Amino acid sequence: MQLCINNFIQIGVVYISEKKYDNAINEFGNALKLTPEYQEAYNNRGIAYKEKGELDRAIADYNKALELNKDCMEAYINRGIVYNKKGLYEKAILDFNYAIRLDPEARVAYEYRSIAYTNSGRHDLALKDKKKAAALLNH
Repeated sequence: MQLCINNFIQIGVVYISEKKYDNAINEFGNALKLTPEYQEAYNNRGIAYKEKGELDRAIADYNKALELNKDCMEAYINRGIVYNKKGLYEKAILDFNYAIRLDPEARVAYEYRSIAYTNSGRHDLALKDKKKAAALLNH
């Protein structure tokens, strides 16, 4: 059964790369039918919803992924990206903060947090995060 679930996940990821978001959502849904507690499927389906522009559905999937695994750094980053798109900059910053606590070298979290800081008018903090992300890239 694990092989079947992994196939659904892998196929879903390919569909995302091909911008076939409805197909990806179906594949991740198939994985969840077999294993309803599969955090990775919720996170990946959230990505498909985000790319499709269904931001509230994406947030719901990221919330479920985090309910299943409160240490899922990817779900914090992905949910933060969506919050940023929705103009919820403080929520985005909190999610990026959690991701950075989980992995202080998560370069992408610093990059996206800098965007949230910029969008909220805190340019000094945005610059600090840009520098940190650049340092991690060269690390």
